[in-house]
Amino acid sequence: MYADGIAFSEGWNFGPGDDGVMDVENVVKSVIEAWGSGNYQIAHDADYHEAHLLKLDISKAKALLKWAPRQTTYAAIEKSIDVYKLFGQNSREIKPVVESQIDFFTRP
Repeated sequence: MYADGIAFSEGWNFGPGDDGVMDVENVVKSVIEAWGSGNYQIAHDADYHEAHLLKLDISKAKALLKWAPRQTTYAAIEKSIDVYKLFGQNSREIKPVVESQIDFFTRP
């Protein structure tokens, strides 16, 4: 990638495989559980379109980068919430947490 960076400078999707696809409501429930509090309300009378299923097409990353998901969808949500909490607290601990997460994903 370094030698031919232009060939790789485009949009990429990284996310769960087909076994990790969640509907929107379960993503919200997982975020609330990972955060430790919260609630939501479903607006049944809305006049807008909302996707019911959240799924990224990761086929390009799998084919061209030989990439594969390394954790469950819920684990990814938990790690994201860990960072959001630290950011909200303006914590100095955010850097080592993010570095640890990057290390996890860049390890062979």
